[in-house]
Order: sequence, then structure tokens, then C-alpha cells
Amino acid sequence: MRRCGAILFLVLLGGFAASSCAPSVPAADCSAAPHRGVDFHGCDLSGRDFSGTDLSYADLSLANLTGTDLRRSALTSSKMYLTNLLGADLRGARSGLIEGTPLVLPAASWSLRRGYFVGPGADLSGADLSGLNLSGADLSMSTLIAANLSSANLARVNFAGSVLYLANLSGADLSYADFTQTELIRADLTGANLTGTIWAFTRCLEDGTVQSTPC
Repeated sequence: MRRCGAILFLVLLGGFAASSCAPSVPAADCSAAPHRGVDFHGCDLSGRDFSGTDLSYADLSLANLTGTDLRRSALTSSKMYLTNLLGADLRGARSGLIEGTPLVLPAASWSLRRGYFVGPGADLSGADLSGLNLSGADLSMSTLIAANLSSANLARVNFAGSVLYLANLSGADLSYADFTQTELIRADLTGANLTGTIWAFTRCLEDGTVQSTPC
């Protein structure tokens, strides 16, 4: 199908008019099952249950994902130009290399940083967030296994209940961060600023022993 806009050219010598038609972008199949690389641009997907699905490389630009369940989904390398994510559930969703800027994020506690969704319950395993200013972020109940947070500003970040196994926190500003019930086994805290950090029932050792002092 082609969307045609008539473009008239008045040719003085020949005295004739011509029209030109440009090919249109094909409409997305909004009823398609979610899958890797699916085209959902411009679709109303509000309230749909996409939990656990693979939406990596999907085109979600201009889509309405209000209240959509995206828990534990794969969103890596998806396109999200002006996507409406208001109230969407991104807990456990894997992201990275996200293209574009969403129109609305799920809540004030969420942000899109370096192509990753950062917020409570996020799955940021292996993410490279080194050097970023994430001060005051809510990363409670998140998974940050082997994440690179070296030299990042993590002052006052809420890590309560999160898993930072093998995370690189070297040189990071962790002042007044909350590590209540956080797992920091084999995390690298070399040179990190631990001023005023909160430690309660924190797991730092391989045997799972909890402690209320810095690792």
C-alpha cells in the first residue's frame, strides 16, 4: 500500500502536471504475538500481559504501554521513541541499548540511563553504569549481578534488598547509601566512599552470614 500526496509540477514549456507518490511505512500488526524484533510501533498495548516475553529489537516507538506488564521481559535494543510507559511494570525486565527516549516513564522513581531502565526491581545484571550520577536513585529489590558501577555517584541510593554479587563498586561515592538486606558477596568496594552508609542484615561473605557493619 502507498500513501500518495499529489505533487504538482507546472512545466512551463510542456504545460503538463505530474503527480508523485512516496511509499508509506506499513502499518504494524498490533494483534501479533510478542516476539523478538516485533513491530508494535504506534500500537495501543495498554494493560497487556507481556511478562516474561522477548521484546528485544522490537519497535515500540509511539506505542501506548500504559499499565502493561513487562516483568522479566527482554527489552534489549528495542526502539522506544516517544513510547508511553506510564504505570508499566518493569520489575525484572532486562534492558540495555534502548533506542530513543520514552514520552513517559512508569513513575518518578524510574529513569533511562545509558540505554538501561534504572528503578526499583530493575534487572541490571552486567550493565555498564560506570561514572554515572545516580545519586538518590531507588534501586531497591534490584538485580545488579556483575554490574559495573565503578566511579559512579551513588550517594543516598536505596539498595535495600538488592543483589550486587560480583558488582564493581570501586571508587564509587556510596555515602549514605542503604544496604539493608543487600547481598554484596564478592563485590569490589575498593576505594569507595562509605561515609554514613546503612548496613543491616547485609550479606558480604560466601557463607551467607549477615552483618550490620561495612563489608
